[in-house]
Amino acid sequence: MGVYAGVSISGAAIGLIAGGLLTSYLDWRWVFFVNVPIGLILVLLAPRVIGESERVRAGFDLPGAITGSLGLGALVYGLSEAATTFSNGQAIGHWGSTKVIVSLVASVVLLGVFAFIEARSRHALVPPRVLKSRHRTAAYLISLCIGTAIFGMFFS
Repeated sequence: MGVYAGVSISGAAIGLIAGGLLTSYLDWRWVFFVNVPIGLILVLLAPRVIGESERVRAGFDLPGAITGSLGLGALVYGLSEAATTFSNGQAIGHWGSTKVIVSLVASVVLLGVFAFIEARSRHALVPPRVLKSRHRTAAYLISLCIGTAIFGMFFS
């Protein structure tokens, strides 16, 4: 967790600085090329660092993938549409909008169905055993809160 946190925070800080330098001195389009040399280095190093794994024929949880993706998509859409806008210096909230309410309710239903499917699937995308450890679940929740705060800061 410490290595993950260190890499995440340093990546966020370096990304902001490098992005600012690229957009200030070159052009904003250059930010799309940052991942190219990193990807090439990883492609060259991967065979030396990562060993060949045994091939295992496993199933795919298609219902879980569909409900999870649609549920998260509906959640993101609902929260995006609920954002407050300003018109003539007055804040207008959209939380009571029909499309916001429908998408948020749909996300709760779809993510509930996703959890139900995952609990019974042989090849679950998120096996329930992953969340049995209180420490691991707490670490996931803390990471979620930190990530939400950091990305929220970028857009405010």
